[in-house]
Amino acid sequence: MLVEQTLYGTVDKVAEAIHILREYEPDEGYYVAFSGGKDSLCVYWLTKIAGVKADYHYSFTTVDPPELIKFIRTFDDVQIEHPGVDKTMWQLIIKNRIPPSRKARYCCTILKESGGKDRIKILGIRAEESNNRKGRQVVQRDDMLGKTVINLIYHWTLLDVWEFIHCNLIDYCPLYDEGFDRLGCIGCPLKGEKGMLRDFKRWPLYKQAYIRAFDQVIEERRKRGTLRDWHTGEDVMLSWLHLNSNKPTSDQQLTLWEDDNSCVLEQKTKTTMTRRS
Repeated sequence: MLVEQTLYGTVDKVAEAIHILREYEPDEGYYVAFSGGKDSLCVYWLTKIAGVKADYHYSFTTVDPPELIKFIRTFDDVQIEHPGVDKTMWQLIIKNRIPPSRKARYCCTILKESGGKDRIKILGIRAEESNNRKGRQVVQRDDMLGKTVINLIYHWTLLDVWEFIHCNLIDYCPLYDEGFDRLGCIGCPLKGEKGMLRDFKRWPLYKQAYIRAFDQVIEERRKRGTLRDWHTGEDVMLSWLHLNSNKPTSDQQLTLWEDDNSCVLEQKTKTTMTRRS
């Protein structure tokens, strides 16, 4: 719940978030990484309630759900940005000569995480979402990089998020009502095999676009003499889905290609995210 009774008294999570926003507000305003999902909606409206200066940025990856983009366009103050026409998901796949994976997240680095340099950046990540996100702080300062990141709703639960949205009558992307728990890139390997298959069933043209990119990857590897056992983009797609399955293997690691220029794709245990009941 957003308001809880603890041994140390009453905790009001909304009031705490507003206090943090006002305490750390920079003169130039906050850089808010906006994804259009339920968590970033909470961050967006908390900055509005706090009355702090902020600008909002959505990183367009070229594999974004069309319904999500349509929803984001309803926000007049959210800037939709892309690092350049030479950096589509398809071109990155061909350049790296492997599909993205939980281990090789080159797409996130270039398409999603490059914004907000030298700014106080607000993110909507929560500790509950995955083991990888535990152990952080609400306000994180990296003196070496000269960067401050505020994980504004870090200690919020999934129920807290939906309570805030419903109690404040906040509109959200209709994909949640179709049963989607996360709205990231179509085919994102962080969703695991089940989530990826669901995406490709919902948006089949994107699956075909991935396969076309994989065909070009094979052609590039054939030129370099580093091709292994795959001969078509369909072969790569099947392997890609299996690599991101949550089923353990004997050595917990699978390799798509191994040569001096390729990355090893490691299989990790999929973290299950629970949606509102």
